[in-house]
Amino acid sequence: MGLMNALKALVPAALKNTVKRALKNRSRELFERQAVKLDKAALVKGFRAAGLGNGDALFIHSSLKGLGFIEGGALTVIEAFQELVGPMGTLVFPTFTMNASMAVTLADADRVFDVAESPSTVGAITNTFRQRPGVFRSVHPTHSLAAWGARSEWLVTDHEKAASTFGKDSPFGRFLEINGKIVGLGIGFGPVTFYHVVEDLHPGLFPGVYLPDHFTARVRHRDGTEGMMNMRCHDPAHHARRIDKDADIERYWAGHLLRQGIAHRSPVGQGAVWWMRAADLVREQVTLQQQDVSIYRVPGPEGQ
Repeated sequence: MGLMNALKALVPAALKNTVKRALKNRSRELFERQAVKLDKAALVKGFRAAGLGNGDALFIHSSLKGLGFIEGGALTVIEAFQELVGPMGTLVFPTFTMNASMAVTLADADRVFDVAESPSTVGAITNTFRQRPGVFRSVHPTHSLAAWGARSEWLVTDHEKAASTFGKDSPFGRFLEINGKIVGLGIGFGPVTFYHVVEDLHPGLFPGVYLPDHFTARVRHRDGTEGMMNMRCHDPAHHARRIDKDADIERYWAGHLLRQGIAHRSPVGQGAVWWMRAADLVREQVTLQQQDVSIYRVPGPEGQ
C-alpha cells in the first residue's frame, strides 16, 4: 500500500485529470450505446400512458439517466412535459441550491442566493429548466422552485415572505392548494421534497424537525436588489435517517403508496414514471403519523 501511494504521488496532476476524463468519456460512450434511446415523442407517449396529460399541474423530481439515453438531453425532457400539459398546464421543478445540507448551506454567512444566477444543485434538467424563457423562480436560499405555465408566477411569488419554507403560503403550499400531481421521473420515492409540506402544516405532529434557532440568509432578487431572510433550518441529526437516506424506509413507503392506490407507476424507457396527488400524499402522511409511521420511522425491524 505504501509503494502504491508513493507511485501515485509521482503521477502529475495533469495526467491524473486526463485519465479521469478519458474514463468518464468511455463510460458515457458505453451508456449511449447500451441504453434505451428515447426522443420527445416517445416521452410524451409514455407520460400520457402513465396518466399525465393536458392541463395538469406537475411538480417533477427527475433523473436524466433514469430512463435511458434521451436524445437532446435535458431540453428534450422539458419540451416533452411542456407539450404534454400545454399552455393551460403548469410545470414545477425544484431548483435547490444546497451544499451538503440545509444546515451547512445556511451556516455560510458569506453566501448570497441569486435568483437569476445561482445554479440548481439537483440535476441537469432542473438547471436547464430554470434558465428557459417564461420560467419564474422563487427566491429562497436553499429550496427555490422554478415554474412554467398558466399558474407559474402565482406559485413562486413571495416565497421569501412565506412564514415557512414548505407551509401554506409557500410555493409548496400553493401547489397543495391546487392539488397538483407530484411526479417522479426515473427516480424512486426517496428524494421527494413534498414530504416536508405536512411537517410545516402540522408542526405539533412532527416535533424535532427543525433546529430551535433561526438562521439569516442573504438573497438577491432578479432586479439586483438584496435582502435578508429569517428562517428555520432542518435539524441534521433528526434528518440523518430519512427516507432518502434509508433504503428500508423508502421501500416501505413505495410499497405502501402503490398498494393504497395513492401512487401510480408506469414504465417509460428502461425506467419508470410515477405520480400521486399532493393532497392524497399529505392526507396519508397525517394518518400514518398518528400510527407512529413517518419518513423517519416505519414498522418492523427497519423502523426500530
